[in-house]
Amino acid sequence: MQKKQGIIVNLIGEYQQWQKVTIPDFYTICVRGYAFIGDQYYPDKALTQYLSDCIKNSLPDVRVKILNELIPKLNGCWALVYSAENYVLAAVDRVRSIPLFYAIKNDGIIISDDAKEVLKSMNNAELDDTCVAEFLVTGYVTGKDTLYKGLYQIQPGEILKVKVTEKGLEINTKRYFRYIFGNYFEASEEELEDELSNLLHRVFTRYANALKGKTPVIPVSGGWDSRLLAAMLKRCGVENAVCFSYGKPGNAESEASRAIAKTLGYKWLFCPYDKDSWYKWFREEQMSDYIDYASNYSTVACLQDWPAVRQILNNELHNIENDKVFMPGLCFDMLAGIHLIPKPLLLSEKNKGYKTLLPGSVLSNHYTLWNWRKRCPELENPFLNRINEILPEFPDEDKSSALRAYETWFFEARPCKFVINSVRTYEFFNSQWLLPWWDYEIVDFFLKVKLESRVERKLVGNTLLHKIYIGGISDLADIPFVGLQLPNLKTQNDKKISPNNVIYQIIKNYAPGSIKSFAKNTIAYFSGGHDLALHGAYCKSLIPKSLGSIGIKIDSNMIANQIIGNHVNMPVAIFNINGIHAMFYISRIT
Repeated sequence: MQKKQGIIVNLIGEYQQWQKVTIPDFYTICVRGYAFIGDQYYPDKALTQYLSDCIKNSLPDVRVKILNELIPKLNGCWALVYSAENYVLAAVDRVRSIPLFYAIKNDGIIISDDAKEVLKSMNNAELDDTCVAEFLVTGYVTGKDTLYKGLYQIQPGEILKVKVTEKGLEINTKRYFRYIFGNYFEASEEELEDELSNLLHRVFTRYANALKGKTPVIPVSGGWDSRLLAAMLKRCGVENAVCFSYGKPGNAESEASRAIAKTLGYKWLFCPYDKDSWYKWFREEQMSDYIDYASNYSTVACLQDWPAVRQILNNELHNIENDKVFMPGLCFDMLAGIHLIPKPLLLSEKNKGYKTLLPGSVLSNHYTLWNWRKRCPELENPFLNRINEILPEFPDEDKSSALRAYETWFFEARPCKFVINSVRTYEFFNSQWLLPWWDYEIVDFFLKVKLESRVERKLVGNTLLHKIYIGGISDLADIPFVGLQLPNLKTQNDKKISPNNVIYQIIKNYAPGSIKSFAKNTIAYFSGGHDLALHGAYCKSLIPKSLGSIGIKIDSNMIANQIIGNHVNMPVAIFNINGIHAMFYISRIT
């Protein structure tokens, strides 16, 4: 712990240590994560030394200026804290992959990587009812807030600056990056395919070089992200990757995963899941510790690959001597265009009114883990206010700006707060991880791709078919894409769809998010449960008597009681599993 004139920096590094360089009487700089500087890979220790070398011969004000100029160029996943006699600077990468938290008190400020440590320093901190409600219906708290009043998180692409002055502390934040489309390419589809293919090979060549002497471990599903990640490693010369999957034996995702690994010539591992195993795993002290570590009063902990990661590290991968590096394919589908704007907003022909239509679309599609509108209509305006706090400014009559703003909101909410936070699993088991899809070169490329080239994954699909899934790995284009209503890549433009797919497309494109979620989980329930058997964490039986009977006790939280309402007597398995996780977490901390 460092304490300077009202500033406390308390970096715990509970499962992943911070690297530190101290120049006595001048400064200390602490770093976690990795970055590329040009084509050179810098893991945490080397990155810390690099940053220190850049500033060590400069005056105090110049050191801060240099760091402000360097931070936007650190291409990777990292967090850093620089502290000097009268100044502290803390920052996270573009996607908040390693979160930092802080609280401003009467006598100063505390900064930590552990929200629990910050909370301990606050006197009688209270839960924020609106943030609790948002957490319950989304699975995360948006913006800089957390579940507790006055406990904040540094946002994606943000720098926190604290300066000691004669009048007290000056505390400021600055966003050095936001996920906003613009400055579009003026190029043909064929030219964009060539550029994307060259970009992917260039980026993955960097990662392949960074992996020398290490074993990449890839959680492979039946979708786009991990399939392409594994394929690019293969194309760039990586021969020792290990793929793994999990769930009920024979589930479609795992069968596709097996086929992908076989096509690439990679070893494939499988961890079977069932309700009884989940019931046991969820009650282990180690699982409880993980939930506390990963949630940090700001997001639902991602549990789905936790048992599989533990199993393969303890068993199948135990005898591999070199470092294991997990490489999940998180959120490339967002860049490719799967998580695009809802059709009612996309197809709107209004001349104005987008400042109302857009927040309403976000609300209908993302505040959906519980059906709250009838029981708690008073939450609508507070939710809309929180949505508007994140949305960038745009003209009321400009549809294209509204569409860009929608994607900005989505990026800074779900991927950065929930999906990417799943790397806490690897950290918990003392393992390294890399996120190639959030390489700055890849992100910056897609921010310049026009919407029409991303709708239905048009650009990416054609690039994979024509440039990537060719030669010895061409079979990847024939393996079904599970869960996307897309038989395989070669038939993505086939307009002949079955009546069932017509119903699916109507629900997907036009139904409110709460109906989508309910339909998905109800179908899974009546067909024998979900492929991952995740509801087994709460009950061995598919039909428990009530939410209360599975250990969720919310009597002390009025907001949680209002949101659940008469759902308390309905089968747990028809509800979104993340909604149940969120309710369970609130019951733990109240």
